[in-house]
Amino acid sequence: MTDFKSLQDIWEHTNEKVPEGNFLRKTSGIKSKLIRELTVGAVMLFLTGIFILWMALFVHLNFVHWYTYTAMILIVIVCLGQALLLVKNRQRLTSISETDPPIIHLKRWKDYYQLRSIQNRWNGPLYFIALNVAFAIYFIESFAALPRTYVVVFVVLYMAWMLFAYFILGPKVLTKEKRRLTDIINELESISQELTER
Repeated sequence: MTDFKSLQDIWEHTNEKVPEGNFLRKTSGIKSKLIRELTVGAVMLFLTGIFILWMALFVHLNFVHWYTYTAMILIVIVCLGQALLLVKNRQRLTSISETDPPIIHLKRWKDYYQLRSIQNRWNGPLYFIALNVAFAIYFIESFAALPRTYVVVFVVLYMAWMLFAYFILGPKVLTKEKRRLTDIINELESISQELTER
């Protein structure tokens, strides 16, 4: 990774004096964390999708209804689609270069923030609904031969976990990401303001 001094030198060649401070280190550190989270998420979703696809195609599950296999394929599509979205976001994030002039650097972070805001409005609900519809279809045959008590207990636990993940864990993750992006943008706006006043 380009060190802080090199990045500061590049910014100084924009004919604008870069303020003293560790803002490039901070931006780079937050960016690295976001990239790491996107990478881990994409890999886990990809492996999950491939594992379920392998089960559907090569493991003798003895399902007799076509809709059960359709549900498994839908789960695969949801996992791989979400993994692809994370990979695309990772590519957009890595394309933000600390070597860009301050104004362009700030604009790219604002664009990424805007993109994530739009994605969060539709992606979370769509992912939640599609995944749970697929699991509901899959459970029809999977639970057909089980005692009703087991089914009820499992469904209650499953629904409790999904609701907890969607309404509590999900918002916490999004809030953390929003705070990180806002910190970067606020810091860069402050620096841009200093540069324009000189």
